[in-house]
Amino acid sequence: AAIIGPSQGGSGVLASVLGNNGHLRDGVMMAHGGRTGQHETLVFHESNQRIGHEAVGALKRVAARVLAEARLGLDDIDWLIPHQANGRLLQATIDVLQISPDRVTPLVQDMGSAGAASIGYGLHHLRQVKDVKPGDRSMLLGVGAGLSYGGLIYQEGRS
Repeated sequence: AAIIGPSQGGSGVLASVLGNNGHLRDGVMMAHGGRTGQHETLVFHESNQRIGHEAVGALKRVAARVLAEARLGLDDIDWLIPHQANGRLLQATIDVLQISPDRVTPLVQDMGSAGAASIGYGLHHLRQVKDVKPGDRSMLLGVGAGLSYGGLIYQEGRS
């Protein structure tokens, strides 16, 4: 999660989309430690290749939906902050969206997989390492087991 704060000076969420189609609901499971007495461990019942393919497809679809809701095109987006489960997913997302890597702040090669936490951390990191200006728009994209997905477009305001 990330707390962006109250809107001021033209900042705010321009559009958001959340969804879950459930077709891979049994593809990734996590044992509930409180019920089983075991450590929480992810168990994959689908191949990494299939899960990766489905995840990239979901990210592409949610990007199109959130852009349409905001009435924007990808060229109107200054920064992409995607879910970075691994380097292959990050690169595949950049490739499928056909976005310049300069508009993405990669994290996974420095910190490893942080799962969906890479989105909130990515927003923070973007502001630390890039020249983010008032009016800049960031598109945040995430995907999760099951297959759940989400996208949000945020516009920077004046500080």
